[in-house]
Amino acid sequence: MFFDGDPRRPNCFEHYNPFNGRPSIYRGVDDYQHSWVIDLLIRYVVGIDISENGIEFDPFPFDLDFEIDNLEVAGRQVRVVSNNGAVEVQLGGKTTVIN
Repeated sequence: MFFDGDPRRPNCFEHYNPFNGRPSIYRGVDDYQHSWVIDLLIRYVVGIDISENGIEFDPFPFDLDFEIDNLEVAGRQVRVVSNNGAVEVQLGGKTTVIN
């Protein structure tokens, strides 16, 4: 899901060639992400899950360093940082470390 196989250019397109897997770029867009891809990243990589029980954090162990900041989830400010396997969650001013 990278344009021209370049990991610095993540993309997902609405249509792919069924024979060679190349994206259909008829619209000329080279920065296209569907909400479902963003949902997967936030839900499984970052680990944010929202349910009737509230906000839970349970990232999959992808061994990735990342930071997501300036989120507002259910009216609360959220920041999640993963560094060397430790995940730090800041939710509404309170910090928790998940290992």
